Amino acid sequence: EQKRHRSLRSFQLYLGYGYTKQQSGDGMSMKLGGSDICRTHLFAWTKACVIPQRNDVKWLNKALNKEMKPQANNKKFNTLEQIKDSDQKLKQKINRLNFKITRMLFYELANEII
Repeated sequence: EQKRHRSLRSFQLYLGYGYTKQQSGDGMSMKLGGSDICRTHLFAWTKACVIPQRNDVKWLNKALNKEMKPQANNKKFNTLEQIKDSDQKLKQKINRLNFKITRMLFYELANEII
């Protein structure tokens, strides 16, 4: 059985949360790539529905809290409540969360197809 999904990166790129390599002068850097429209809509949806934990996305909130369970050595976000209370900028917090959400949505879609 296949251990990795080769289309995960292209799915994330389609939703605006994929990385592309940018070469400038001597160095290479990674930059967000993909659809700007999908990225902004996903950003707005996360800010309006996921972080306030609305009832229509309760299944996603449960899955996110389960995936981000507390770890002793992990200084990143552990629950959605800690995302709200952290001192990072809101855009950075939501972008990190959207990377997780796009990965989770891909696996949900893959489980439905297979």
